[in-house]
Formats: sequence, structure tokens, C-alpha cells
Amino acid sequence: TARLRQPATTLCTTCHPSPAGTAHALHPPGTDGPDCVACHLPTTTYMGRHTRHDHGLHIPDPTLARRHGTPIACDRCHEDRAVLDDPRIALADGGRRALADTLARHHTTPPPADAPPGQRAAWIAALPADHPARAAAHTHPDPLIRLAAATGAAPETLLPTPGLGDPVPAVAIARRRAVTSVRRPDDPAMARLTHWLASGQAGAGGQLELAAWADHWGDEARRTTAVARAAALDPGDPQVLREQAIVQARAGHLDDAEQHLAAAVALHPDNPGLRVAHARVLHDLGRGTDALSELATGCVLTAAPDKPACARDHALLLHALGRTEEALSTLPDGDDTRPLRAMLLRDAGHLPALRALCATSNDAALARVCRSAGISARTDASDDGRSPPR
Repeated sequence: TARLRQPATTLCTTCHPSPAGTAHALHPPGTDGPDCVACHLPTTTYMGRHTRHDHGLHIPDPTLARRHGTPIACDRCHEDRAVLDDPRIALADGGRRALADTLARHHTTPPPADAPPGQRAAWIAALPADHPARAAAHTHPDPLIRLAAATGAAPETLLPTPGLGDPVPAVAIARRRAVTSVRRPDDPAMARLTHWLASGQAGAGGQLELAAWADHWGDEARRTTAVARAAALDPGDPQVLREQAIVQARAGHLDDAEQHLAAAVALHPDNPGLRVAHARVLHDLGRGTDALSELATGCVLTAAPDKPACARDHALLLHALGRTEEALSTLPDGDDTRPLRAMLLRDAGHLPALRALCATSNDAALARVCRSAGISARTDASDDGRSPPR
């Protein structure tokens, strides 16, 4: 498996003699500071569920963090960045700083014509989505540069030319992602891409890409087929397991979906996406207390338990358990949570607070909840297609 055979710091010190305690780590023994991973392989959460370690093995450097506004491992715990003023923090060598300065300049200044492809790709990737240089890079002969240009590109820079086709699969998928909102299944370029994905040449990941497209088009049969193919190619992949359970739940087989997700969580107990999905199915089965416990674990594993998606799910579960006042007290304020807060205020009978909230925003979802309570909203905007909270 991918699990480490020994604690991370033990593995590090197998080759690297442990530096002198607090003098090196700047933290007393027994805290996270002396842990090698905390400073040199900090984690970042991707897509709200994948927590990954940075394997750059960098030395935290407050000077570079100040100069370029770049992240630093210290930020994971010290949110106010006051730690950057600590004179005890070791400084990086001049060569590493010079390299960082050079890379930072390349984000704003085009690299020379003879620059390595990786350097040009890094510059392209930092450009705005509709920048002319990014658009021109779509036809560059080097696939690394085409990939950088396609990732996050504005759809109009790809349509109608150069289109979605590319001999390199990663580039083709990046282009597809960039134009998700405008492509239809009957488009010839899209038909070629989906045919290639369905062939299985892109592995289980390609099948999940195809499933995502089918979901976007509302083609449940095609989505189900793609997920089944992904499971045949990689039955133990956490994302495949999650998608299988979603297919079962949508078909109304909630008990099967719950058993599937429970087995998946047992295989991958540290995967937050599986735990959150399991919590939602448990909730649909009426097992609110179990769902609340599973959700709490999943949100903690994301390293962002207060993020809006977790907060909304947590409040909805509390409400389903009849703990609406507790749901209101734990739901953070914010544009993403106002419609749900309005629903909770309505169901709890807090009409004065609901009236005040209805007067603060022109959000269409919030307005629908306000009108359902007989309260005039700030706007009478038409339905924007989003489902109101239930």
C-alpha cells in the first residue's frame, strides 16, 4: 500500500541525522514543530477532499514569502504571518533565493525564445485565461506548453479552433475541462474525445471523465456504464468506489450504496471524500446520528472542517435531527450559507431575523426561501436554476 512503514520523521532521520531539537525546529518537543513533515512537506487540500504533501522538501523562507507573497509552511498554523518576523528562522542560501526571484519574474515577463519548455509552460500557466499569448500557445509543438495553455483557458480561445482534439490525452482532457459549459455531446470534436475515453486507453480516470460528461448532459445510462467500466479497470480506487455508490443511490438502492461506501471507507479510512459521501447516504437512510459522526470525521480529514460545504452538510444533519437551534449557532455567516440560514430561521420560527436577512442580499436562492415564508425579498429575481434548500 501507499502507507508509510514507519513514522515520517523516523524515515527522514534514517538518512538525515536529527538536528539539535528546539534550536533547529523552533518548537518545543511534543508539538508539531519538531516533525520534519510539518515544515518540509506541508499539506494542501485539493478539491476539498484530497490532502497531499508537498514533496518539494523546501526550507521555509520568510524573506521569499514576503517578497513574492508565496505560501510558507508556517502559514498552516500561524495565520497572521507574525511568525515571519521571528529572527530565529533560518534563512535560505542566496542561490535558492535567486532562483525564486527568477521564477517570479517569469510570471510577468515572457521568457527568452530559447528558454526550456518547462520555463515557458510555467509562464503560460500564470497568464489570464484569455491572454493572447496563452491562446497562441494552444498550437505550440511542445505538449507541455499546450497543456499549460489548455489548463484553465477561456473557451473562446479554443473554439472553434484549435478545438478539443490533441494527440496527447492530457491536453485533450484539459481542453475538455476548459469548455465544459459550452460543449454538447453531438459536437464532432467532443464525439471524438468521448469515443477515445470510452475505449479505455485513458484507464479508469478516463472513464470517470466520461462519467462526468454524461452527468453534465443528464445521460444517466451513459454515466452508469462509464462508472462500471472504471470499476472493472481499477476496483480499489477511492474515487471509483465513491462514484459506484452514487450510481446505486441515484437508482434508489440506498442500502446497497451504504454498504458499498462502508466497505470503501474501511479500505481507505483516511479519504475524506468517501466519508462525506457515506455521511450523506446515512442521512438519506434516516441514520442521522451515524451520519453526523461520519461527516465530522470526513470534514476534519479535509483539513478544512469550517469550509462552506462541510458547514452546510453539518447544519442540514443537525436540522434533520431536530437540532435546528444548534444548526443555526454552528453555521458560519457568508454568501454561500445565507439560503440555508434563511431556511433554518424559517423552520425555527425566527421571523424577525429572517426578515433582516432577506433584506441583505439579492441572491435568487435566498429570495425563494424568503418568499416561501411570505416575506418580501430584496429582489424578485427569476429562478436561476439552483434548487432551493429543502
